Amino acid sequence: MIRLDAVDVTLGDRKVLERITFHVEPGETKVILGGSGSGKTTLLRLILGLHKPDRGSVRIEDEDITRLSEQALPRIRRKMAMVFQSAALFDSLPVRENVGYRLWEQGALSDDDIERRVRQSLQFVGLEDAIDNMPADLSGGMRKRVGIARALASGARVILYDEPTAGLDPINAYAIGHLLLQLKAKGVTQVVVTHDLDLAFRIADRVVLLHKGQVMFQGTPQELAGRRDPEIRGFLDPSTLSTEERDTYAGRHSD
Repeated sequence: MIRLDAVDVTLGDRKVLERITFHVEPGETKVILGGSGSGKTTLLRLILGLHKPDRGSVRIEDEDITRLSEQALPRIRRKMAMVFQSAALFDSLPVRENVGYRLWEQGALSDDDIERRVRQSLQFVGLEDAIDNMPADLSGGMRKRVGIARALASGARVILYDEPTAGLDPINAYAIGHLLLQLKAKGVTQVVVTHDLDLAFRIADRVVLLHKGQVMFQGTPQELAGRRDPEIRGFLDPSTLSTEERDTYAGRHSD
């Protein structure tokens, strides 16, 4: 479904990603972990074709999108939907129009069909009663759920998430995780960028851990939890490190 091979990205004089290789199978939920500045969001931009790598390839369903023109990329992007950290709702539009915006823009469905799909998507995230509300009337957790409903209504085969639980209280964060698990059960392919370790261990089929633009680990959540090297233990729980290991870890991460 998605494959990155030996991808390098440099922005200005800073190498953001180096020799990144991983793939996402159809129906898989892949979680991308890493500290701030590790290149996680840049990976999402590469998958959407919003950024081209300096080297390497990005394939969506076996098509190398790095070779496509900007005019050809919308065809690829229609296969995917993005749930932004801020939810990125249009403040001037009610929930109904936010969720159905992409469908009305494409013009491929009748208004009745779009209305039906919008309602089904809002029902899935538990917000059908909010269909006429404005974004300003919604809590942070509700806005995130509307963002997921919009992605679901689009019919995209792949949903990408940038920090879906950021800024949420534990109850709302748990609710978002539950929705992602439901989508996983429906066979939706998902790529989730997050700092939220609880979410990662709860939803991931496989995890990619980035450090300074490189892949430090790939594997299952269980394999990640079982790793004993200080770099990974320091990321998961610095309190498990010895004083010497903690000082070394802090020195390596000070920049």
